[in-house]
Amino acid sequence: MTSQVEPYMGRIGRLIAGQWRRDRALLVWGAILIAIVVVSLIGPFFLQSPTSQSPADRLYGPSGQNLLGTDQFGRDILSRVVSAGRVSLGVGAIITVCAVGVGTMLGLIAGYYRASSVVIMRIMDAMMSFPAIVLAITLVIALSSQAGALALVIALIIVFVPYVARVVRSRTLSLAERGFVTAARGSGVRGWKIIVIHILPNLLPTIMVQATFVYAQALLSDAALSFLGLGVPPPTPTWGNMIADARNYIESAPLFIISPGVAIVVAVMAFNVVGDSLRTLIDPRARSVADLRAAQRRHKIAGHQAYVASESR
Repeated sequence: MTSQVEPYMGRIGRLIAGQWRRDRALLVWGAILIAIVVVSLIGPFFLQSPTSQSPADRLYGPSGQNLLGTDQFGRDILSRVVSAGRVSLGVGAIITVCAVGVGTMLGLIAGYYRASSVVIMRIMDAMMSFPAIVLAITLVIALSSQAGALALVIALIIVFVPYVARVVRSRTLSLAERGFVTAARGSGVRGWKIIVIHILPNLLPTIMVQATFVYAQALLSDAALSFLGLGVPPPTPTWGNMIADARNYIESAPLFIISPGVAIVVAVMAFNVVGDSLRTLIDPRARSVADLRAAQRRHKIAGHQAYVASESR
């Protein structure tokens, strides 16, 4: 028995390839996102040690040796921003993979096995009733008497699981009523095989979109908790604890706080733009709205050009 996975995935692949060619925002922000990841991974090998201190050179401005200046301990800000990117992106990746994996599993179970849906989704709803940052702070404190990376990661995984589970469950409910799933069920295929072979592959584009949004939120939440002293402990740099260190030196060393702040904004913006573009591709309603707006812009531009041409005559 064959499923509709290959035609569906092939169509999504063609749409993504076409979107990359025509969507300039996706092209630009996708390139920025790749650059951030590459620089964060290989940059520390070519820069100064992010923990090397030089108290005599504290809070110096940009120079040939320190392109972004130095912090309160004389450490190079550029090397710390780049090294912090590796830590922050790594923490975000772990949170995203685990949250999306657990949320996808729970969403598939709740969407396909209706009997379990009530229990699972009521728990998810109860977790989502709390503001995300408040729940994260509570969980970090509850999980560990000392702030640390492990407590932070576990807390944010728990926070983001319900958001993924709800989206996956909704999509699973739709796919479970499709003809190829009904045919597989009628042929005696076991439920877990239907989920793995027929439903899960068709969910991959939706999961991919959710992963980009979870990653962006994980970066913001990690920075917020690190700023509050609940993240990765010093001297390991993260964008959040760098901002926390720099808040007392805004006037004397503005690049100290601007550099990690800009890094967070650009990284989150890149993930959001890429995720939004992918969502537009996968969701027919969003794609129709985007196509309508593009057509309206083309019509407006054509009308303006016609007016200019008539006035020139």
